[in-house]
Amino acid sequence: MFSSFRQASLQVQKRGLTKRAPDKWDSARFSSIFLASSFSCSQAESQPAHLRVTQTVGRQVQKVLQKRSVIVMNKVVFVQAYFAPIGKNQIVKVPTGEKKTGFFGGESDVTRDETKWVQTGYSDRQVDTTRLEKDLQEAIESLNKDGYEVINVTNIISGEYNYEWKKEAGAAWGYSYGYGYSYTDGLMVVARKV
Repeated sequence: MFSSFRQASLQVQKRGLTKRAPDKWDSARFSSIFLASSFSCSQAESQPAHLRVTQTVGRQVQKVLQKRSVIVMNKVVFVQAYFAPIGKNQIVKVPTGEKKTGFFGGESDVTRDETKWVQTGYSDRQVDTTRLEKDLQEAIESLNKDGYEVINVTNIISGEYNYEWKKEAGAAWGYSYGYGYSYTDGLMVVARKV
C-alpha cells in the first residue's frame, strides 16, 4: 500500500504539475503514522477473523477441561438408625446337662430356673446407639478401603406426632390432646476421593 502511494507521487512529479508547498500530509510525521497504520492493518488482515475466534474458543475449552481435571470426586453414604430393642426379664428353665430317671423309667433333662432378658419388640422413641455406632464404623472403614476420606457426618432427623379433639354429643365441653417428638433417622456420611 505504501509503495503504491510513493509511485503515484512520483508520477505526479514527472508530469510536471505545479509544485506546491508541503503541508501536513507530506510531513515526516504523517509518513511515519501512515507506515505504522499500514503495518497494523496488514498484520490484522494476515489473520482471518474466524481463526482468531477459533483460537479464543480453543483457549476457553482448554480452561474448562483444566478445571474439570481437578474436580474432587465425592461419595455420600446413608447409615440407617434403628430403634432399640425392648423386652423384660423372665424366669426361664435352663438345662444343667444332667439327666434324671422318671417314675416310669424314662429320662429327662435336669433344669434350673434363671432370670433372662427376653426381647418383646422395639422402642418407638429410643434409637439403638450401640448398633448405630457399629454400623457407622463399618461404613467408614468401607469408604477408607475404597480410597475415600470422610469429611462430614450429618444426622438426619425424623419425627412423629398425633393429636385428637373430641366433643361429647349434646355437651358443651370436649377434650383434646396432642404430642410430638423427633429422633435420629440415620447419618449422612460425605467422603471425598484421596
